[in-house]
Amino acid sequence: MLVRMIDYVGNEGGGVRFAAELLTALAAANEGARFEVVSTGRALGAYRQLLQGARVPGVRFTDVPPRITADGWRFDVDEATLGGCDVAWLPWVHRHRVADAYASRVVGSFHDTIVLTEPSLRSIFGRFLADEEETTARWLASGARVVVSSRATVAALGQRFGARPGRFDVIPVSGAHADPASLSDDVPLPAWTAAPFVLCPANISPHKNHETLFAGVARWGARHPLVLTGSGTDLVGSPSALRRYGRALLAALKLAGPGRAAQLREAARRLGFRRGESLLPLGYVPDDRYYAMLRRAWALVMPTLAEGGGSFPVEEALRFGVPVICSDIPVIREHMERLGAHVLWFAPRDPAALASRLAELEGDYPQQKARAVAQVATLRRRSWSDVASEYRDVFAAVAQAAPAAGATAARRA
Repeated sequence: MLVRMIDYVGNEGGGVRFAAELLTALAAANEGARFEVVSTGRALGAYRQLLQGARVPGVRFTDVPPRITADGWRFDVDEATLGGCDVAWLPWVHRHRVADAYASRVVGSFHDTIVLTEPSLRSIFGRFLADEEETTARWLASGARVVVSSRATVAALGQRFGARPGRFDVIPVSGAHADPASLSDDVPLPAWTAAPFVLCPANISPHKNHETLFAGVARWGARHPLVLTGSGTDLVGSPSALRRYGRALLAALKLAGPGRAAQLREAARRLGFRRGESLLPLGYVPDDRYYAMLRRAWALVMPTLAEGGGSFPVEEALRFGVPVICSDIPVIREHMERLGAHVLWFAPRDPAALASRLAELEGDYPQQKARAVAQVATLRRRSWSDVASEYRDVFAAVAQAAPAAGATAARRA
């Protein structure tokens, strides 16, 4: 069976990481399937780096430029790219459309409805919303199998599009990105990591909710420095720091010049934060350095307003025994229930609630830390092999039911 993975967005948040983890697990099963990654430019480079770095055997990379809409938002996948394989898998369906005639051999991973439903994004993505809504409606009406990672996403798609729950395969993802026992203790870190600090790993898209984060930490008294990691969190707004967003998304988020980074800098200044002292905005941090910092964090705070399948950073912190303070939203409630995890919840639009939780953690820190460390052993495990097994069942069903693959292979560059 030839599985062709197609992705032109290369989202460096959950997208590329999710696809690379799952493809690695699928290839490791060694059950006779062959895999081809089809993309172009920056996105193809990201997949090459991750998959070749992981030494994934038997994966072929093919450079096929897509048809792109004039505004750079949508990628149309044509018949030649979809043909000649048993299953075409799009690990990030957002901003992609597929030829209707080939939909029966397509599996699409639908991650979230954030752009369509989160109020903080509607004004920013305004000129793309109609296109994205139409794209989603086409996927739901097509003959493709659509996989989602949470019941919360099923509910959101049902509410907005009238989609029945049975329309979807629900396959939760894994948060197992790093084994704490396998990480080196030799990663050099700044001197400030020897003292307590609060860590927030989230890009600066408005739905990540840094305004409430800043206001809540300030109300608490910023008693430990607040450390920001993730794309754009250096708060300088430079094109080089933000290029991983991609052309259309960069324009939509207005991150260059007097945009989102400037808004957050000003919000932090008004609240009394001092860069380099009470606020340490680091920007994107490589994995080895990030995990070394996470291991030392006093606490992780996740203020997000919306997610698709849960929160990778929250699960990673839990597996490192780091206390977590988290926004109380349905999808993360579902994620924590699946893990059997304890976190401290706060209403995501209420800075006072966040400040109260920080004070609660500080007032009882030895016991809270001990509880976080103890629960590492009881967290329910879900590996990428588990995820891959469920995806493999979907792929096999599609390959068996779809018309015989045509002879047309993807174009080679």
